[in-house]
Amino acid sequence: IQLNDCYRLQTGELKNELFEVVMRLFSGNNEVLASQGVIFNFVEQQSEEEINLMCIGDSWTEMGGYCSRIRDQMDQLNLVGVMDRPGENMPRVGHGGWSLYNFMNNFMTDLDSPFLFPAGVDGSRYQGCVQTMKNIVTCDDSVYNAPLYKKFARGWKEEGDFLWDEEGYYKDPLPGDVMTDNQRPEGEQYSQWDGSQWVPMEQQPEGYEYNFSKFMERFSVCFDGKSPTHVSILSGANDFTYGCTPEEVREWIEDDLEPMIRSIQAYDPEIRIMIAACQLGADQDAFGSSFGAWISSRQYNDSMRTM
Repeated sequence: IQLNDCYRLQTGELKNELFEVVMRLFSGNNEVLASQGVIFNFVEQQSEEEINLMCIGDSWTEMGGYCSRIRDQMDQLNLVGVMDRPGENMPRVGHGGWSLYNFMNNFMTDLDSPFLFPAGVDGSRYQGCVQTMKNIVTCDDSVYNAPLYKKFARGWKEEGDFLWDEEGYYKDPLPGDVMTDNQRPEGEQYSQWDGSQWVPMEQQPEGYEYNFSKFMERFSVCFDGKSPTHVSILSGANDFTYGCTPEEVREWIEDDLEPMIRSIQAYDPEIRIMIAACQLGADQDAFGSSFGAWISSRQYNDSMRTM
């Protein structure tokens, strides 16, 4: 990877209540040109209240690196979410390659956003999209994103049978449960269990909605009674990599980020929401070597600061 001159924030381990963060300037040959550090002194916490943190984001969240670092450094912190790999114990909601647009619009696809629901359907009655659930239960564990939902598809268990069959249909539905199927003709894509079979809903829902409250209903088995007290949204990398004017950034905030925040607050106004904006530490030569002329490093960083 071509870096040219770049800066990196590097951290040490927590020792004797002290935590060091150092900014180092590296050359293209990985030589340290300059450095400056700061030491944080951790004091005894004033509250014994547990923190239930749900991390939402792209590949950085999907890979779990920063989530695990937070968990390892903080006592009384639980990571919560609906995606996890066997043995990791690191629940989260991370989709590699996704932007917030995907979280707000991927509906009736091979991998739906977990936050989207048919309009007018309760979260607890929605059993997902047939194509999404088929992908989850049949995919190889090496593919991107989908395998992290297998624990949910087993009823939040590391092993055992899936609750959906290999065609993507829920095995034990109740009358009134709903599934979507993008292979059915228009007017029949929303199906309801009538007690013996899946039949098209007489009144087809008018589209879908982003709804955090319904998300908490549908995925309640994943939370074991630990509702999020904090939500971090780490995004922007995929949103801004391929070019954004200031007007487009503001439109992205209005169309995607702010509705997400409002929906979380409608579920619980006490949830603390953190926006993580990751800026570039390299110059345009390094950034441009990967992304060509799509966007300049300055435009990217400006977009992050605007967010």
